[in-house]
Amino acid sequence: VTCACNSLDDTEWLSASPFLFTNAIDLGTAGFVESALTPGATEVIADGNLGGSSIKSEAIAVEVLSRCEGATLLYTEGEVDYLDAGGKKTDEVVEIDGRKVGVSVVRAFTYPLETPYTEAAALSKITSKLNDLPLSKANAKPEFAWSRSLLHVIAYDQQAVDVVVNVWQGLSAEVRGDAILFVTATSGNDAALYE
Repeated sequence: VTCACNSLDDTEWLSASPFLFTNAIDLGTAGFVESALTPGATEVIADGNLGGSSIKSEAIAVEVLSRCEGATLLYTEGEVDYLDAGGKKTDEVVEIDGRKVGVSVVRAFTYPLETPYTEAAALSKITSKLNDLPLSKANAKPEFAWSRSLLHVIAYDQQAVDVVVNVWQGLSAEVRGDAILFVTATSGNDAALYE
């Protein structure tokens, strides 16, 4: 993992402004190896998610947050109780610097995988996810509630990272809210993350 360690501190926690951080993870030739993951990421895989095919990218999100920010997984997707079971949910809740953080994960890629990621695709996906963050936060039962929301984008390559960053920078303050955006470029044998 390549990142500026412990990027999140009181500058972010005590502010209501949005923030952006980029980093990278290289899966090498071995690819996605579950036994090499931190305990939190391993638990994400073991617990599964509530649908979709993004479980490995959700595990990688926890992996990066653990290695870069010292995050500890508190709850996987199915462990969080909500006021409205049919309402918006988050993918995982972690603890960073003693604070609960709701983490929503989305992937930035186009199939076939070498196809460039477009601004239109990024705008639609990122805007939708950002709109969902306050809804899922408000929907969590008090004992599971988090103080800050983080949108973690797992991006197929640097081109996808650049597109996501450009889209983020063009969004209004209202859409970005107080979200923290992490964009992680993956490399190496990473195709399993985008199945």
